[in-house]
Amino acid sequence: AADVNNLATAKEDTRQLIMGKLMGRDPSFRQLFLLDLQGQELQKISRLSNLTSDPILKLQETILASAHAGKNYISPVYIDEKTKEPLILIAVPAKDIFREPQGLFVAEVNLKFIWDLVSSIKVGERGLVYVVDKEGTLVAIRDTGRVLKRENVSSLKEVAQFKKGISD
Repeated sequence: AADVNNLATAKEDTRQLIMGKLMGRDPSFRQLFLLDLQGQELQKISRLSNLTSDPILKLQETILASAHAGKNYISPVYIDEKTKEPLILIAVPAKDIFREPQGLFVAEVNLKFIWDLVSSIKVGERGLVYVVDKEGTLVAIRDTGRVLKRENVSSLKEVAQFKKGISD
């Protein structure tokens, strides 16, 4: 979507239309942002109140560095303070027809669907399904209280191997 119709350089009504359609396609998109290369907001579509703070403010330097390098960015998982849901930011360069970065397209994505999926999976009688981030912190497990506490399970053999890039 970031490269469709030169999104970063398109007229405001075109940007609004494209981003609105994208927002409607997937309920896990919570907010969409289009930034110029200086980090100025060109467009924003949100399911939230305008009074909600923008999550990109905390990670703006990191996100902009990725845009200038023409690279994608995925933030660490964070928990929304009000809704207690897991979220991430995904940022991709918005390029022109010459494939040069002209801005940055950022999506705040709600990962609650992972909680729902994990809680519905049964593994034998006593098996456990969980999702961790690259640091070994729980992202999803049947007991969401453990996720909200930001429990780190790096001491588990499987997680330690995951962190080292070892897989069977």
